Amino acid sequence: MATLGQLQRSALVSCENRKHYMSHFTSLTDHSAIATCFNCGMEVYVTAKPRPNEIDVSGEAVALNCRPRPEATLDKEYAS
Repeated sequence: MATLGQLQRSALVSCENRKHYMSHFTSLTDHSAIATCFNCGMEVYVTAKPRPNEIDVSGEAVALNCRPRPEATLDKEYAS
């Protein structure tokens, strides 16, 4: 079974392969965390101890390519 840190690293690689620019992970519980793409808002979830009906890495950011929102660019996000 993978640790939360291993899952986070694996998830970030998958997201980067889909051209996402991800935030740092935020802990949801002791065994799960979430990160969000700055460009499009898609998220990735990691769970070190998934329930029988869950998976350890999930979310739109690992499944879909980044589609930046027209109103949000990296320059505007960091300008404020």
